[in-house]
Amino acid sequence: MLPPKAGLVGPGADDGMTINGILYVLATGCRWMDMPVRCGSYKAAWRRLKRWQGEGVWDSIFRALASMREHGRVCVDSSTVEAKKGEK
Repeated sequence: MLPPKAGLVGPGADDGMTINGILYVLATGCRWMDMPVRCGSYKAAWRRLKRWQGEGVWDSIFRALASMREHGRVCVDSSTVEAKKGEK
């Protein structure tokens, strides 16, 4: 379960759209402001990414997904994760 949205006055950004936006930026390496509009506000996505990192939400999601795996090992390497240009 995702944590409640912090300090909201209105309904806030949709969690599903926000997660899609975060994953889009992390997968493509684009700038936050270049995130597709269909994924909602890039500012909300960036703020939520940082807040969820601090609250350990991503670790919880990873552990939940890892517990569902069918194989004894899971590997992420350069064939599945693209490195950003200029980084090692």
